Order: sequence, then structure tokens, then C-alpha cells
Amino acid sequence: MQQVKTFVRKNNTTTIVCPGCNLTKNIPVGIYRDKKHFLKVRCPCGQIFLVLLDFRQYYRKKTQLSGVIKVLGSGYVEEQPVEIENLSFSGVGFKMELSKYMRIGQRVMVEFYLDGKKKQFLKKELVLKVIRGSYLGGQFIDIDPFEKELGFFLKS
Repeated sequence: MQQVKTFVRKNNTTTIVCPGCNLTKNIPVGIYRDKKHFLKVRCPCGQIFLVLLDFRQYYRKKTQLSGVIKVLGSGYVEEQPVEIENLSFSGVGFKMELSKYMRIGQRVMVEFYLDGKKKQFLKKELVLKVIRGSYLGGQFIDIDPFEKELGFFLKS
């Protein structure tokens, strides 16, 4: 069964587009927040598909960027290479070989270059929220609403 991903707006509505006929419908989905994130939909054209509701506050962009992290507060600072897999205005998801030494709640500094036209350098402090094998996800400590470089990159 085909899956379609849709982002939920702040007013708890989303737009569903049928992959078969492109019929578009706006629907309220607030009742599914914190409960169900997949909906089985049957379009009038006969197409049946699954809709994945994404309640994230910010859009997450898939990336293939190289960077480094530094563990903060340990007294011993060693850079570790990371591969940044996704990036949003509020956080980053990355893979690293030595993830077994990391802990949820740990603070790290991540440094990398965006692959846009300007190759902008970003250095952001974050707290680790997710650790699954070699994949780690972190939330930025300070979210600057006027961070132009990151905003332009995410919209490109």
C-alpha cells in the first residue's frame, strides 16, 4: 500500500493529496496528535493509501553533510567525525561510529558546512534526545529565529 507523508500545520489541519488522481483535501487532524500518526484513506477515485501525519514543529530536511562533534563538559575534548543525515530549524540527526559512548541528555557541539551556494559554516550546541545504534538526534540549545543561513538552506 502506498504511503504519503503530510505535515500538520499549527492549526492542526493538513492537506492530503491522492497519489492516484491528485485530488486535494484539507482536513482537521488534531484528534490524532499523540495518538495515531497513520491514516488509511480511500479516495473517491478508488485509490487506497496510507497518510503519515508529521506533527513536527519544524520541517526536517534530508542531508548528506560531513561534520564533527565535540562532547561538552567532560574536561576532555575530542572531535569525532559525523555524517549529518537530516537537519531542521530546531535540531539535527546524524550517524557516528562511537555512538556507544554517548548518552541521552549529553551536551555536544556540532560543526559542519551547509552545502548551499555560500558553503556557510554552522557551529551549534545541542542536547542529545535520541540514540538508536549509530544514529543520534539532538535538539539545538539556542534556536535563533533570525538564523538566515539555516533558514535559507532548509527552504532550498
